[in-house]
Amino acid sequence: MKLTVTEHLLRVERPNWLPLARREANLLARSWGTWLFGLLIVLFHSWATGQSETVTSALGPTEVVADLQTAVSLVLPYAAVFTCYRSVVGQRETGSIAFTAGMPLERRDVLVGTIVGRSIGLGLACTAAIVVVWIVGTIRFDFVPVLPMSGMWAISMVYVFVTVALVVSLSAAVRTTTTAVGIGFVYALFLCQLWSGMVWNLAYAAVSGLPFVSASDPVPALLIQRSTPDGSYNLLTNWALGLENSAESYVYLVEGGTHLSQPLAVETTVGSDAPFYLSEWGGVVIWISWTVVMFTIATYRFERTDLTR
Repeated sequence: MKLTVTEHLLRVERPNWLPLARREANLLARSWGTWLFGLLIVLFHSWATGQSETVTSALGPTEVVADLQTAVSLVLPYAAVFTCYRSVVGQRETGSIAFTAGMPLERRDVLVGTIVGRSIGLGLACTAAIVVVWIVGTIRFDFVPVLPMSGMWAISMVYVFVTVALVVSLSAAVRTTTTAVGIGFVYALFLCQLWSGMVWNLAYAAVSGLPFVSASDPVPALLIQRSTPDGSYNLLTNWALGLENSAESYVYLVEGGTHLSQPLAVETTVGSDAPFYLSEWGGVVIWISWTVVMFTIATYRFERTDLTR
């Protein structure tokens, strides 16, 4: 007897990792520390608002949306490290991993459930912060553009997932919480906070052998600048704001750079002949690449780890 489409859908089994994901989401949602990071996003947004008269005048109410780029990129990497660095390795050290391992799950499912659950928990705090920012912005300007705000929220939620996936994968790949938090903070500081302003220039110099961006071949510099999750976050949020194809801060793009340097954007360097990997969709590919590579490494190591030691 053939089943209807509805019957097929009803017979689909829930993923094995779903109970674990629910547990992990509840764990973060009930933690005051998670919501503290949401509060920090609101506070950093308030700090960023009105810092540049040029930005305020050029963007108007859209500045409310744009300032989220600064706030989220400053807070989220550290939030992910604080809330997720113990997610797997911490359970191994305390012995509680035996309970999780006792569930009917493969070890890959343990990682998936932990990533999904903690992404939801941290995403709730981030969403609450964005809602507060939207309400305050609406009171201030009477109107905040819905489409850019929706795009900023969606991109930020994906960034939450990518960042949580990286930190949970790190937690599964190392042996101690000390190692996990150390590497996590190096990632948050150098590949997120300092990357777009200083570190990427050093990386470009190391790869190309040139101290400054070559006008004859700016492609390597453009690719290196957007090659980290944070660089791609700037790229994609600039896209949502309708700004140039660039991993620079929106402030730098709107102000047109400084007397020492100009924003590094595809439109002003490569032009319309830019390859796909320099498009905004290339930023999505970079996010997927980071997530898949780190998850694969973590799965390989976690599946070969003796949980009784």
